Amino acid sequence: MMQQQIALVVLVFFLLDMSVQNIHLHNYMMWSFS
Repeated sequence: MMQQQIALVVLVFFLLDMSVQNIHLHNYMMWSFS
């Protein structure tokens, strides 16, 4: 369970970092998976 939470946090930070580099792609991904 703990490993899954850590992986989720890493994924969130990765997406946030990507949004800084390419905000449009991030918005598209968030809209697609919402």
